[in-house]
Amino acid sequence: MRIAAFDFKPTRWPTLGAVLLIALTVYLGVWQTHRGDEKEERQRLLEARMAETPVVLTGSAAPGDALLYRHVRAAGEYDAAGQIYLDNQVMQGRAGYFVVTPLRLRDGAVVLVNRGWISRAAAYPSPPPAPARRAAAARSIACRKPSALNTLSITPLTKIVGVLVTPYISPSVISCLISAA
Repeated sequence: MRIAAFDFKPTRWPTLGAVLLIALTVYLGVWQTHRGDEKEERQRLLEARMAETPVVLTGSAAPGDALLYRHVRAAGEYDAAGQIYLDNQVMQGRAGYFVVTPLRLRDGAVVLVNRGWISRAAAYPSPPPAPARRAAAARSIACRKPSALNTLSITPLTKIVGVLVTPYISPSVISCLISAA
């Protein structure tokens, strides 16, 4: 076949490569459409759950999916001895830590509370002090899937905190439900 000044003679391998590339492109397009549908479904769930009344965490909580995107309230005492610093958390171009502190609920169950981000100090790698108040008042927060906390390994975390840790939800404040051992 002649196209302008070029002789076009497709052979087996370039044709097969083109067919595979077209098939891959179609597959990726379908995959992207499914991802978009998943995100729309997640947004609908978020909007519905955020409109519901807050759940009070008392220690005997529902499975994590039942609390996903719900507002929750928790009250108890912080356990500063079990406080964890998650290093290499960048915020607005600055390196720092997420401060995660166990909160012992009134019935003895414990939840990990991500109390926020603090900047690295000059004494790095030692984290700066982040004293925890003895008592934490009940407050409403939105639960979401783990972010930085999903990289924590449960077994070492159980040893650090001193109670049995079960993977759970991650809101901006409460990230894991820990059952009293």
